[in-house]
Amino acid sequence: MTLDLSKETWFIEYCEPIVHALYSRNADLMEQRLREAWAAHADGGFDEEQNSRFFYQLTYLEYQVRMVLREDGWAINQLPPILQRLEKESGFESAELLRRRLYLQLRITMDRLGFLALEQTTMDRLLSLIPLDMQTSELWNKITSWAYKQRNEQYLIKSYDFAINNARGLHANWNWVRAYALMRIVQGLFNREDLLWVMDNAEFEDHIKYIRKDIWSPAVEMGIVDDDVETVFSLREKQIIEDNGMGLMDVLKRHFRNPRFGGGNNLGSATA
Repeated sequence: MTLDLSKETWFIEYCEPIVHALYSRNADLMEQRLREAWAAHADGGFDEEQNSRFFYQLTYLEYQVRMVLREDGWAINQLPPILQRLEKESGFESAELLRRRLYLQLRITMDRLGFLALEQTTMDRLLSLIPLDMQTSELWNKITSWAYKQRNEQYLIKSYDFAINNARGLHANWNWVRAYALMRIVQGLFNREDLLWVMDNAEFEDHIKYIRKDIWSPAVEMGIVDDDVETVFSLREKQIIEDNGMGLMDVLKRHFRNPRFGGGNNLGSATA
């Protein structure tokens, strides 16, 4: 079974507005869109199976909103009940396939935050429950982060393979660039040309943050950062920051179906 949530009415009408608010980083709008979506779910305007999928996707979007807003104590107070909702199995196959993917994504986040460890045996089991056609770029981007933290070369190779052959969506190009770079770092093969190539392929400010967080320190330790590289990075960062803003939102329009956000020419659903 293949699911394309971006074509479902509940996703277009209630989830896309949350995604749009997330990218806009508008706190009040995020909260408003969440309230509207949960009210629509409670109204039961969709059949039971659709409403079950709606529940899981909305639960995951709520986690993304909480992560962006980062209110005091957000993780310890809000992540456990959100995880419990995603642990509750559905009686519908389509909803269950969605739940398994979102549950694994959240487990990876909780491992990264130090709340609930995710060992490889558990990763193997949870991933095996998700058919390839239900595995997404968003899922594998998180697996890449988990594998890099674990220095798990096996999973970094899998991440790179998925990004090359199956990645789609807003960050498709960046996902395979990042997976390749982290794989090369763990293998001890990352070099100056790789670093310059990664910089050249960064498109958004979040990509610069990824470089600073995961790539820059190992590159310094490997002795491949010199004055010229630092200058190139500074110029690339400045260029990307100046080009973003409305530029990013213009790019996002291609990934929405909701006409309120310029939708209608969808190339694949956007994820935050």
